[in-house]
Amino acid sequence: MIKILIVEDDTTQITVLKKIISEVISDSHIDTAQTHDNALEYIDAYNDYDIFLLDISLCEDANA
Repeated sequence: MIKILIVEDDTTQITVLKKIISEVISDSHIDTAQTHDNALEYIDAYNDYDIFLLDISLCEDANA
């Protein structure tokens, strides 16, 4: 199983990325984080990700 962490603040982008990845890599587990702090919490808790997909311009506030 491939473990993926998507760090993205746009919920539409998250939905699209998860759909595409699930179609291409059927044996995958995908976690998502919308903030820098949330991403670090996932990394600290589950430090065995195979792939990170990172938003280049992540907002500090996920509601922005």
